[in-house]
Amino acid sequence: MNLDLSAISIDKVVIHTIKKRTEEKKWQHPGYGSKILTLPATAVTAFEIRLTEALSNNSHGTEVSIIKDHSDSLLAVSAKMMHAKTDEAFLEESKLASEKLAQAQEKKDLAASKLLIVTGKTGKSRNRYLALIKAEYQDGFTETKQGIEHLTELFLTQAQKLYKIGFFVETVSYNIEKEGLKKDNYNAFIFDHQMNETQDKSPAHYFYNIFLGTDTITSDKSLTKKFYEETVTYINSAPIEQNVKVELLEALRVELRNKNGTILIQGFAENNFEDQEIIDGYLD
Repeated sequence: MNLDLSAISIDKVVIHTIKKRTEEKKWQHPGYGSKILTLPATAVTAFEIRLTEALSNNSHGTEVSIIKDHSDSLLAVSAKMMHAKTDEAFLEESKLASEKLAQAQEKKDLAASKLLIVTGKTGKSRNRYLALIKAEYQDGFTETKQGIEHLTELFLTQAQKLYKIGFFVETVSYNIEKEGLKKDNYNAFIFDHQMNETQDKSPAHYFYNIFLGTDTITSDKSLTKKFYEETVTYINSAPIEQNVKVELLEALRVELRNKNGTILIQGFAENNFEDQEIIDGYLD
């Protein structure tokens, strides 16, 4: 699905500290955030921009499959946070999420980091969402800052490039207390800065699989095949000249042979289709 990040709003934000593992590779309880942060309007705007840059259709964000939905899964914890009626309930569930990240980081050499957890609503349908953002310390970062300053330095500034995002969006609104967790009511997306730095590098397994409980299996070969087949079908049925169709099909083959390992659907459309109506129809 296309992730609609228009008119995104923020309801709750908390920051936890994920500590480095001990020399014995034992995980440590996080430094828990004790309160909900209140963001100024400028921070909300910056947050929306960074999130859109990372997860929108023309970025390196990708949709993933949810494979873990048991009662102790991160999806279950995230759903409770989305539906939390009090700040206290949200904070308690957010602590469990931070512990899951600490446990998932099996390597003792992973540096300490911050976990930002954000809930709110997004898109025209005002769907609930939950963003889990692991922001890694840059050289020279100081631990003395608190609250909004952490959020600004760790995620909202252009200088910060080392971060990962897990994003759950509730596509069908329902009463979770009466109906229980419904995995099919949620979609999941990830962003990993490593996918930008080296095109042949996959997102961190501990983050998207062990922590988030998702899998990228449907986001590689099967989606590439679907991209090719549906693009061919669209080009052949589009109201354009035959010679243009031939050129577009060749451009598609060139796109699939590119060496950077990434297919950007919006980029392909804008680089090859001339008519805006054709572009919009293709993206739809």
